[in-house]
Amino acid sequence: MGGTCCTLALFEGELNKLNQKTVELPDLEEGEILAQTSCATICGSDLHTIEGKRSEPVPLILGHEMIAKVKKIKSEKPIKDYWGQTIKLGDTITWSVVWSCDECERCLDNLPQKCLNLFKYGHERFENSRSLNGAFSEYCLLRKNTKIYKVPNGIEESVLSPSNCATATAASCIDEVNVKNKTVLVQGGGLLGLMICAMSNFHGAKKTALVDMKQDRTEMALQFGAQDVFCLSDKISKNQYLNESSNNSFDVVFECSGSTEAMSDAMKKLKINGEYILAGAVFPTTKKSIDPETIIRKMLTIKGVHNYKPHHLAKALTFLKDSKDRFPYEKIVGKTFPLQEINSAVSYAQKGLSLRTAIKF
Repeated sequence: MGGTCCTLALFEGELNKLNQKTVELPDLEEGEILAQTSCATICGSDLHTIEGKRSEPVPLILGHEMIAKVKKIKSEKPIKDYWGQTIKLGDTITWSVVWSCDECERCLDNLPQKCLNLFKYGHERFENSRSLNGAFSEYCLLRKNTKIYKVPNGIEESVLSPSNCATATAASCIDEVNVKNKTVLVQGGGLLGLMICAMSNFHGAKKTALVDMKQDRTEMALQFGAQDVFCLSDKISKNQYLNESSNNSFDVVFECSGSTEAMSDAMKKLKINGEYILAGAVFPTTKKSIDPETIIRKMLTIKGVHNYKPHHLAKALTFLKDSKDRFPYEKIVGKTFPLQEINSAVSYAQKGLSLRTAIKF
């Protein structure tokens, strides 16, 4: 890796296949940074695109969970990270998946993740060397005014890599409610659910429970702050979860599974004045009707969370630093592959044997 060329893996629409390409590195424009990728992780949304479950413009460089080192900077004045630190050559950084203009109606309404001029790293069409915006590439071109963060020391890059996706989204979900001294149920034991478990525990939840179909995920949740777990593929555990005695038991439920069936369960599990935060169904799924009488009589609050705001990524990185000795983050990533074996990495990730698969450069 180096010189004037960049090797990348391009998704061109053929299911379950990425093609390697080499392009010339672009000339930088004012305010831009060229970042040299050191680690990327494969997110579930990447797999959904590769499998045809989610539509993105093609061709594109997939991947948005990444850690990189600053290779080049073009700016007449110092570029600062989120915390006001000057960004220098060689710094290890991550950045917000979402680029926002900070000027439109939605940005001014404190919804930068819904910017009318939105640009998302790892989700944009590849056209030329100035389209280096995804993680499955040796380099990434950072737009002017991208929200950049120097990462904390002492944490594996493969753990830091998902911080700008699942971990920051978890921080956004936690920000919607006060979990202290509350009973919390997390529906779904993927990385988003696992991080919400850990954050709920860290922020003083009275009890945190997690439900998932896979036993390995429920077992891991116990290591990430859950006191109770329910595995729906186990008959006894499923009966315990579905038993009416567990209804009206939770102050807060976080939906992280993408399952529409989870909504019906949540209506039953929530206490009076309970809060339901949905964040998992970020792909087309089946429709689900819910009972408005239940929502009204139980005085429930239901809210969707999509992506995050800049301060949530800062909270995610700070959380990882403050809790690195409390939770076994090293268990998040299974195998690691080089970029040249990206299709093998995708095949491994599709097996669901680990929460994340890493690409090292």
